[in-house]
Amino acid sequence: MSLSINRQFCRQVQALQYLSKVRTTVSIVDLSKVIGCSVPTLRADIRAFNTSLPCHVQLESLGKDGYFLSYPEGVSIPAVIMDLARETDVYRIIDGIFNNKKTTFERLASDLYLSTYSLKRILRQINVGLEDFNISISFSPLDFVGSETDIRYFLFSFYQEFNDFFAVDKDFELNALAYRELIEGSIDLIKPNIHISHFRATMWIMIIRNRIMYKHYVELDQTFRDRILKMYHYADFSNAFRNAFSNVFQITKLSDDEVMWAFVLILDCVSYSEPTCSLGEQCNREFILHRYVDLDLLERINLFLSSEFSPSLVEGDLLNKMRSYLINLDTLTLLSPQFQRTTEVVKVFAKEAIGEYYKIWMQHLYSKEGQNLFPLYFMEDIAVGLALMHFSLQSHLKHHNLKVLFAFQGESGYDDFLIQQTKFMIPQNIDSCYIIDEPITKVTLDHLNPNLIVSNYSLPNQEELSTRVVKLSHIPNLAEWTSLRNIIMDMTTFTS
Repeated sequence: MSLSINRQFCRQVQALQYLSKVRTTVSIVDLSKVIGCSVPTLRADIRAFNTSLPCHVQLESLGKDGYFLSYPEGVSIPAVIMDLARETDVYRIIDGIFNNKKTTFERLASDLYLSTYSLKRILRQINVGLEDFNISISFSPLDFVGSETDIRYFLFSFYQEFNDFFAVDKDFELNALAYRELIEGSIDLIKPNIHISHFRATMWIMIIRNRIMYKHYVELDQTFRDRILKMYHYADFSNAFRNAFSNVFQITKLSDDEVMWAFVLILDCVSYSEPTCSLGEQCNREFILHRYVDLDLLERINLFLSSEFSPSLVEGDLLNKMRSYLINLDTLTLLSPQFQRTTEVVKVFAKEAIGEYYKIWMQHLYSKEGQNLFPLYFMEDIAVGLALMHFSLQSHLKHHNLKVLFAFQGESGYDDFLIQQTKFMIPQNIDSCYIIDEPITKVTLDHLNPNLIVSNYSLPNQEELSTRVVKLSHIPNLAEWTSLRNIIMDMTTFTS
């Protein structure tokens, strides 16, 4: 969950993000339209915001010209936002409950310098945001109410936004080795290893430890327990996890439900990237992406993937990441539908950067094959995950390569500079050829047969060419390179 339940803070953050993105002066009218509020409200928000911003970051008023975000190079605006978020009443309330700071409603109002009316209003706003997680905060006592799995997922989602272990564990520097020992003593002990994200695994262990320490336990139904007991390696994991948890945290009495919950939770920590190795280490470790799959589910998943890919691809190994992602989601959904979610930041990024891929998978998820996979609660989030993997897959699909002809002209040294820049900006699986400071002839086109021509000058008789032409500026800017990259991605997708 984001801190957007604090409406004023949300508007202030939107202004900060937008102005840092455009890096130019924006009128108060245009900025209010982007954020979706009135001009007087935005002016008041900015005045209040400037008092809390670091001294080197300011929303400067340039009179009739509007506002400009002033900050030195090297400053991370997302990091500034997260630091500011820690100072909000919303963060203090949620972090206080997580860390078991027992207090009364009246004492909390006093600690936050709020009236009881204001505190009730903030808690109501928080509870509106928590509805998406099927949980709430009770007023007396001040505590989370709902399924323990959903509470833990919310806490993971909440702290994950800060991208900082210290947000969850103030003593992380002292405990870092303990978290690593628990991962190595339980998850990494089972062979073959599941390729996990140590960041996600560490974050989850922090939350599990905290909730168990304060006597908040998960409860599973018998059908789910029976399913877990049938899974490969569960017995080995159970012994290893109990021993590691006892040795590292001196918590000796873990219920079977807690151990089973942690065993399934590993699937939320899977990294669907290629395993990397430390400097000097040989990459000969064997990794897997899932542990158990029902054959009927596997058949439904392959049928779903056939909506987009050829039979040879579906039967091969190139789709293993997508397949494993869906297999793992099926099991995680039994814990809670919340595990189908992804972060809001990634959703926004994917929709903007690889929107065509996202639309493809939304369409497939609405199809009969998609609806037959397993219960889908957060289709947009699943489509984002599949779109990201689909985009990554393109680098492996060599028969999808496009031939792009780059026709450049420029001063001494500049032409070769452009060639090197294309290699940096354009996907590696593109077959590139170059014509420098020479005219493009019909003979050349017949010989090369490109799918796309990119030039930094106007081509003669361009309208007569049957091949698509993209004209860049003489000195292309970043926006033009990004647009070209998106065009190539679209062509790669739709010529497959």
